[in-house]
Amino acid sequence: DGDVPVHMVFTDGMYDRLERRMIETAGWDETVPTVRSMWMEDFRKRRIVSEFVRDESLGSKRLASMPDRVTNTINVAGEGEKPVCRPTVINMYDGDLSTVDKWYDAWETFMFDTELDILA
Repeated sequence: DGDVPVHMVFTDGMYDRLERRMIETAGWDETVPTVRSMWMEDFRKRRIVSEFVRDESLGSKRLASMPDRVTNTINVAGEGEKPVCRPTVINMYDGDLSTVDKWYDAWETFMFDTELDILA
């Protein structure tokens, strides 16, 4: 069955890296204890499809779909510039996503280190 717990795909190590970025890059120090609690007590244990992707309460709040929508493919300034794609298998991203670790490294770099000149 492919409906595995979230932590088998998005691992605790990935969460730890994300948490560090939330503090060091985004300055979200005050929210981290709440987010960690939600990760440890709820989200990491959920089945990835039936209890996370299909969760109507997450869907109605757009907690996954809106960030996906605004970061999936981004039109950037500059005549002739190609759109920039977030590392994911569902767009035209052309980097190596052959393993989950390679995907996460690319995703983290894109989300926290890549500066874009976005079209106004």
